[in-house]
Amino acid sequence: MLLHTSMRQQTAPSPAPVPPKPGSHCSPHTAQPPPAPAPPPPPTPTLPPPPTISLPPSPAPTPTPTLAPPPIDCHNLCVSDCDHNCTAAYDAGMSKCQAQAVAGFNECYASCTSQRCPDMSCENSGCSSGNCTCDNPNASYCCKGCGSAISSAYTDCQRGYGGAYVYYCMVSCTNNCFKTCP
Repeated sequence: MLLHTSMRQQTAPSPAPVPPKPGSHCSPHTAQPPPAPAPPPPPTPTLPPPPTISLPPSPAPTPTPTLAPPPIDCHNLCVSDCDHNCTAAYDAGMSKCQAQAVAGFNECYASCTSQRCPDMSCENSGCSSGNCTCDNPNASYCCKGCGSAISSAYTDCQRGYGGAYVYYCMVSCTNNCFKTCP
């Protein structure tokens, strides 16, 4: 059965509290009992922890294929290596000739001046293997004589490393190296 909205059940207004009497320290007495304490709030439901999602292990990365290095041009590599080696041998040989010439000159000059220069008068004369124009005639004589003597030995040494040295070195080196090429 439906009730009209005007027919709703209405609650009676509650009586107003009685004010306390002046000078009274007691709380007013009312005809109404004190309100019941509010019920405790309903317990908050505890949610279970979210489920642990275990993912399958990630697959190992696919290795990038290693590209084979470009083929080496063996013949060009032989020529390059032989050129480097033969030039280095030539330079080392020429340095050896120069060092031998200077050492030979110094030995010859010391021997000559010890015989020709009284009282070490040729010492600090300014003559050297590259400069025989000094004021002391004895030192100049020894310088020129030793320079000529050493010159032929130096020239002979240089001939061993002359222009044909690098050529013959290259021919021999590349012939041997080419034998190792596929």
